[in-house]
Amino acid sequence: LYAVLLKDYPWLSTRPGGCKCFEYVKKYGFRAYLTKRKLRNSTQKVAEFMSEPLVALLEGLLHFDPAERLTLGERSWGGSRKSVWDMPWMHEGPGSS
Repeated sequence: LYAVLLKDYPWLSTRPGGCKCFEYVKKYGFRAYLTKRKLRNSTQKVAEFMSEPLVALLEGLLHFDPAERLTLGERSWGGSRKSVWDMPWMHEGPGSS
């Protein structure tokens, strides 16, 4: 979803030492990364382009811990994990505040 909306990847590799962007997210978090990262061919920061509901959705989809990551609605697991369908952006879509 990040790549579709921004026409860019958030990072190029998750291999240790393979990508400075990924290492930054691991150390400081996804939201901090969005405030630092610029849109491709622009001076605008990624965080300025994204609504809060979109940031929350991407943060859940890209969570490092699989147990904390958003599911696609697999309620059959019986856990309390949130689904992407529980996220406001999925109902409001692009252009929401």
